[in-house]
Amino acid sequence: MPIKRVSVLVAIVAAIGLLTAACTENDTGGGGEASEPDSTGKGRAGGNWFDIACSLPLRTLRIVDRGTVVGRSPDITFLPKRPHFTGGFDFTSHSGPDDYLQEVPLTFYGPGFIRRQGTIELDRQVTVADIAPTIAELIDFPFPKDRPGTVVEEALLPPEERAGKPALVMVVAWDGGGINVLDQWPNAWPNLKRLGEMGTAVADTIVGSSPSVTPAVHATIGTGAFPDRHKAVDIYMRVADEIEEAWADVSPELLRMPTLADLYDRANNNEPEIGVVAEHAWHFGMLGHGAATPGGDHDVAALINHSGETETNPSLYSLPPSAVDVPGLDDALQSVDADDGAIDSQWMGHELAGKAKGTPVWIKHQSNITKSVLGGEGFGQDGIPDLFFTNYKVLDLVGHEYNMVNPEVRSALEYTDDELAVLETYLNQSVDRNRWVMIVTADHGQQPDASAIDAWPIAVQEMAADLAAHFDLEQDELVQETRVTGLWLDREVLESAGGSLDEAAEFLLEYTIEDNAPGDIPPEYRSRGSERLVEAILPSERLADIIACAEESAQG
Repeated sequence: MPIKRVSVLVAIVAAIGLLTAACTENDTGGGGEASEPDSTGKGRAGGNWFDIACSLPLRTLRIVDRGTVVGRSPDITFLPKRPHFTGGFDFTSHSGPDDYLQEVPLTFYGPGFIRRQGTIELDRQVTVADIAPTIAELIDFPFPKDRPGTVVEEALLPPEERAGKPALVMVVAWDGGGINVLDQWPNAWPNLKRLGEMGTAVADTIVGSSPSVTPAVHATIGTGAFPDRHKAVDIYMRVADEIEEAWADVSPELLRMPTLADLYDRANNNEPEIGVVAEHAWHFGMLGHGAATPGGDHDVAALINHSGETETNPSLYSLPPSAVDVPGLDDALQSVDADDGAIDSQWMGHELAGKAKGTPVWIKHQSNITKSVLGGEGFGQDGIPDLFFTNYKVLDLVGHEYNMVNPEVRSALEYTDDELAVLETYLNQSVDRNRWVMIVTADHGQQPDASAIDAWPIAVQEMAADLAAHFDLEQDELVQETRVTGLWLDREVLESAGGSLDEAAEFLLEYTIEDNAPGDIPPEYRSRGSERLVEAILPSERLADIIACAEESAQG
């Protein structure tokens, strides 16, 4: 559908344009100056790919480094030259170290445990890795000292002023609910604003690693460590020379670090109630390994499948009766249908076909399942703190399909925000006031539509094919797999073709809109065909060298 431009896009474009400068200013360690394009978009700071990478802000490099595991991650990571991004004219991605993708809300609410102070700004960088240690502090559990997450003490009442330990700590993640989406629709989330005003909202919180994608970030929330430590680096990753999907078969095998929930449950003889309700197993990184943890048990883990029913991996997790055949899906469908004033089987002009997956119907029904599980399994009903996690996915799905600048995203955000009040009311009634804490965050922002910000959406498959052709190879010979942030290469094939990683990097740095256009360039881009699309190349095996170079430059 056509893109409806709104005034906040001016701010988004400005933020993208000022990204490198902002990163440098915010980074206490310093960093190189931004490369400035000439009139053709071809000017660059430095010489070869390494010099250009070395000139990036340290903040950017460290965010990428935290999300990279050599071998698992793509061999080549590329940073698009903003405002360009990897995607298409009819879909967008949301992965990268840019502030507008990294910045997420972080709101703590819980009378008796959380300070009532509204929005606060701290003199240190807060990331979603800080959620797990903050929970550990609330439930008086020792958090591993070797993990980078730190307690957000500024949000908590002093221990002597707290109402003991909370009976329940709930983490609510809004998939794709980053700050740029909230800024796009500032009146669509009154409940989150209210909880922040009555509790503490931490400004300038970021994901802290790139790729900023769902499996990696939720594992960071659960472990208090970044992907370079917990190893769940992306939706796909290379394992034993094969590309595997994170959480395939609802298995936590590729998450190589115990979560806070894993450690806490086992240390307390599995007496705490631990649970998650989510639409995808990618979100289970908040919960952990269940019975796969030595000494662990079958924690509650309900996955909402394509039919709106729940399922799990019974060898590792439990799906109790309270999570099965939960009523309310039809009522949710009727409610969403009626909200626009007409019973016409439509939402925002789109058919509410089948079970209406990917619409607000699922937002409302997810809360039905959550409440059923919380009540049925006795969460928050004894003196042992329980942990519960949930992710509302529809906001992200709607963003991918309709784009964040369109009213469908506003509607999805409104419905998602409504459920905070539903959960708050339920917890006050079932757990009791002053006995629970809720933490609300997100896993990434969203990418504005290409035409709304005059960007070229980089077709990564075309890029991969062109790189292979540069070495007189077929794509499937050279490129093992592609991601929105990079390429896995068969290095032996590359070398046998007389190529090198350096040459591949230099080729990609020269890559233009004209190169990437699979056919004729659309008229509005024809005068811009020579614009380069890639800001920098960051081979995973050279990241340490690049960061060392950038640190040396900053000190000099």
